[in-house]
Amino acid sequence: MTVEQDTRQIINHLLSTGSCGEAEIQKLYRLLCKQTHPDLTGKDGSQFLKVQQAFEQLQGNSSLSTSFPRLENFDPFQLLRDMGYELPLSPQASLYIALDRYLSLGLLSFKMRSKENLRNRNISVLRTVLFWAQQYDPAFIDIFLRLNRNIFQFSQSTQQMKNYTYGKKITLDGFRIFFEYQEMGREGSRKVCGEKLVLAGRIITLAVGASNPLVDFCSWALKEITLEPALILKGQTAQG
Repeated sequence: MTVEQDTRQIINHLLSTGSCGEAEIQKLYRLLCKQTHPDLTGKDGSQFLKVQQAFEQLQGNSSLSTSFPRLENFDPFQLLRDMGYELPLSPQASLYIALDRYLSLGLLSFKMRSKENLRNRNISVLRTVLFWAQQYDPAFIDIFLRLNRNIFQFSQSTQQMKNYTYGKKITLDGFRIFFEYQEMGREGSRKVCGEKLVLAGRIITLAVGASNPLVDFCSWALKEITLEPALILKGQTAQG
């Protein structure tokens, strides 16, 4: 089957049933991107942006994308043990560790979060973040939920898309240094982390607006580095 035939088959199914699952949404999105992406078609990218806009709206109407399914026998301490930390750890340190795992696994990407063969692992990480956020900073829960509902980022132009992608990369760099600061407490790491997160927030705001949850994610981390570092060291107990 060609990409066009695959796309037509999925669209016909959606029209006939009036509903779609998350896997179908993803497959249709990938197929339409192949048909419209400027790097693949040589065109200006206007159709690609329309695909993003349509799927942003579809994503917002999908209940599957706005919640994390429950897992049987969920253990919020398991991720900490798997990463080599001794318990007990403070809720602050536990949240940071869970976020470190979330980002290192690439779960900021909807494509990675929704991989069916990694479903239980991914949901476990997401739920671990939410559990420790509830213990340490319940206000972070809304930021995290919005971050994971933001599946398709809509931009007005190809340049804005590039800027958003660049801002996202700097965000990840900033959080990498954020975790270094939380482990070692070095002032130099705190300073560089702050500079990167401020820059990332500005770039993302210019590209897609201040309402993007990545901006709030950066702002939250900037607030956290004004506090005493958690001094998280593997193999050592950190109570709090």
